[in-house]
Amino acid sequence: MRTIRIITILLATLAVGAVIAALSVGAKWQVQVEQHINAPASEIFPLISTLKKWPEWTVWNQTNHPNIQMTYEGADSGPGAIQIWHDGSDKGILEIINSEPDQFVEYRLNMGGGLFFMNGRITLSESQQGTLVTWKLWGDNGSNLIARLMALAFKPTMKKDLSDGLGNLRLLFTQQPST
Repeated sequence: MRTIRIITILLATLAVGAVIAALSVGAKWQVQVEQHINAPASEIFPLISTLKKWPEWTVWNQTNHPNIQMTYEGADSGPGAIQIWHDGSDKGILEIINSEPDQFVEYRLNMGGGLFFMNGRITLSESQQGTLVTWKLWGDNGSNLIARLMALAFKPTMKKDLSDGLGNLRLLFTQQPST
């Protein structure tokens, strides 16, 4: 009986702690990374504005997620391009909502059947080192405590995924053809 009481107290403490953590996290969140790529924006832009090319450089591909299945709808690139993916029980819809050639791509991501929404923007800025690529994700979870906890828990993972993705994008422009 004493063990059950201790377990109950522990579970209640964890639940209260999770609610306090969720309330202490603001509803709005963002993650941002940057990388210089030694290529002009005009060469980088087609890779970020065409969702069918994202598996070539993002970490969201069959190498890292062997069971992921992707389908595409709408435009081939730019606004209206849609990627629908699922990886087991995880699913989502990524849609480009705005873009300006050689400057930026904005998108909206719906994950978990509408449980978690986020916005993204990849911006290209010419620099002395080529192009500064800035990838930003943000969201507003309002009063959804589960989404707030998810954002808090996954922000480090999201930042790593964005950083690794930009690293892969950079590698596409630094790999030398084999002779």
